[in-house]
Amino acid sequence: MTIENSEEEWKATWSRDWLKTISAFYNTSGGRLVIGRADDGSYVGVDNPKDTLKVVSDTVSNLLHIPIDVLAEEFDGKTCIVVLVPEGNRAVSYDGGYYKRIGNTTRRLDGDALQDFLLSKLNRF
Repeated sequence: MTIENSEEEWKATWSRDWLKTISAFYNTSGGRLVIGRADDGSYVGVDNPKDTLKVVSDTVSNLLHIPIDVLAEEFDGKTCIVVLVPEGNRAVSYDGGYYKRIGNTTRRLDGDALQDFLLSKLNRF
């Protein structure tokens, strides 16, 4: 059985709130967000895949300014949107915060953890 983990997250519908998760994937090891899959693992699909593809792609591009791949894929007869996020070589913030993926959770960094994270990204150059 597949479960959500540090590199995969499922959401039944699209929301701008998922930009936290996308930025966390980028700030950690990359990952895959499946829109149209419920938390219990069942595929519910999306109502309008073409529009959802455009909204997701445009929103990520305009607000996070990171490269992603957005695909429509069919699972169990339901069309879902899969967002493939690479591991980033720089730190990216969303709505004034920096996020990382820890296990199957998206966590906001602050204090020493944020300082260590930013310094580690700077040391890559």
